[in-house]
Parts: sequence; structure tokens; C-alpha cells
Amino acid sequence: MKNSLVKKCTLKHNLSIRDAINNLVQTSQRIIFVTNNSNNFLGTVADGDIRRGLISGLTLNDPINLITNKKPIITNKEI
Repeated sequence: MKNSLVKKCTLKHNLSIRDAINNLVQTSQRIIFVTNNSNNFLGTVADGDIRRGLISGLTLNDPINLITNKKPIITNKEI
């Protein structure tokens, strides 16, 4: 992913699940990179994480840190 696209797909941990859904729709991507207030990487959120969170009783107003995958598999190679 290009650096500017990565920035568009990055959200702060305290934003809502609704914000995450809006980001996925606006960017047409399948992943969100979650950071803390110091811009340190915390994990990822994908649409499946959102679905599982909502099924488990979370609401669209809950923060994305509740559904963040904190141990994603990452690579440094472009695919």
C-alpha cells in the first residue's frame, strides 16, 4: 500500500466502530490500522472483526480498541 493510502486507513484506538465502518467504505480497503495517541501501531481491524464485535453485543458507538486484532500477521514485502 502506498504511504498516503496507509494514512487514510489509519484510525485512533478511541474512535468508534461506526468510524471504522465509514473508513472502510470511503477507502474501499479491507483493513484499518489502529494507532494510539502517539501514533504507535496497536493492531488492525477488518470487516470480520466488526461483524464479530456487533454479534457479541457491541454497538456502533463502542471504541474500535474493543475489536482490534492486537497480534496481526504482518509482512514488509509488497504483494
